[in-house]
Amino acid sequence: MKFYRQLIESIIDIPRKTYAPGVFDDADTENPKLKQKVLDMIDKQIKEFEKLAPVVSTSLIGSILTKRYRNDADLDINVLFDVPEDEQEERRVQYSGLLKDINGKNVPGTEHPVNYYVITDPKVLENNNRKADGIFSIKDNDKTPLLLETARLLTEIGFDLVATRGEPAYADEYNARAGTYVKVPRLDPKYIIEPVACGLNVVMQEESQFEKRNAKGARLLIIGSGFLAWVVYQYLNAHYFFDVDVLGSSNKELWGDKLKNEVDGPYDIVVDLNTRDEVFKQDLVGEQGLVVLGAEKTNGITTKFDKLLWNAATLIFPSPRQKDFQRCMKMAVKMIETGALDISGFWSKGYDRDTEWRDAFKEGNQRMPGYNRGYIEWL
Repeated sequence: MKFYRQLIESIIDIPRKTYAPGVFDDADTENPKLKQKVLDMIDKQIKEFEKLAPVVSTSLIGSILTKRYRNDADLDINVLFDVPEDEQEERRVQYSGLLKDINGKNVPGTEHPVNYYVITDPKVLENNNRKADGIFSIKDNDKTPLLLETARLLTEIGFDLVATRGEPAYADEYNARAGTYVKVPRLDPKYIIEPVACGLNVVMQEESQFEKRNAKGARLLIIGSGFLAWVVYQYLNAHYFFDVDVLGSSNKELWGDKLKNEVDGPYDIVVDLNTRDEVFKQDLVGEQGLVVLGAEKTNGITTKFDKLLWNAATLIFPSPRQKDFQRCMKMAVKMIETGALDISGFWSKGYDRDTEWRDAFKEGNQRMPGYNRGYIEWL
C-alpha cells in the first residue's frame, strides 16, 4: 500500500504528531497502513458497488491523510467506475443517488465517518487527485494514484507517454525501435493500443481490397463476435457502406440484431476472426470475393480450397508484423481519443506485477463471466 502526500498549508487545524490512530496502524510512522477493520468495511461496500459496474480504482483522499485532521474528519473515498463514455454522466447521477443510504457510517470505535464519491470519468479523477491533500491507495493492487502522478510529473518535465507494439516480457526498460510506438494523450488502460490496432489492421493492412468492393448493398460477414470483431465492425461502420452480419454467440448485448446464429451467403467480403473452418466448408464467398483470415485455426483444417478457387477469391493474412502497423496504432489513438471507437469494458481488471501476476494468468485462462481481458500494472 502506497502513501503519497502533498504538503499543504492550513490555518485551521493544529498539526499533530501522528496520523489518525483509529484509522491507521503504524500511525506514528511515515508509512501508515489502513487498519483491517477499515479495509473490511470499505471492501464490503466496494463489492456492492461492483454489482453496478466494474470498479477501476478506490482511493482515500482528504485531511485524514495529513497530521492536521480533526477527531471527526471524514474518510473520503473516490470510487472510479468503468462505464461507457456516452453514459458517464447518467451513471454518475444514478449511482450517486444511492449514496444517501451508504455514506456517513463511522469507522467502528471512532468518530470518523466514511463517505464514498462516485466518479465515472478518469479525467475527473485525475483532476481531483491533483487537488487532494493526499491520496492513499485502498488496495495494494490499486496503483492508479501513483500511475497518474508519475505520468503527470514525467510529462511536465518533457517526457512523452507512449504505447508500444509489444514489449519483452517482464522488462522494466528496453529500447523501442522507431516505428514500433505511438504517443498517447494520458495514462489509461484504454490506451493499451496494440490489441486495438490489431483489430484496425484487419482492414487497414490491405484496405484497397475493401475500397474496391465498397458499394451500397455490398455484403460483409464477420465470423466471431469478440473484441477484435467489435473493433473491425466500428471501423467499417465509420468508413464504409457494407451491410454487415456477424456470426457468433458471445457479447449478445453488444451486437444486438447484428449477431447471427447462421448466415446465408454469398458475401463480397468475409472477415474470419474465429478458429473454426466455415469459410472453407460453406458457400460464403461470392465471385471475386475477399477473405481475411485473422485467426489461427488451432485445430487445423482440411480443405481443397475448391470453393475459393472456383470464385477467384482473394485471401489475405493481416498481421501486426506488417511494415505499416504504426499507422494502425496512430488511428487507434485518434479514434479512441475522439470517441469514434468505443472500447469501454474491454479491459476488465488490472493486476499488481509483484503480488498478483499469477492471478492475472489464471483468470485470463479461466475467462469467467464478466471477464474480458486483464493487464499487469508495470510500475
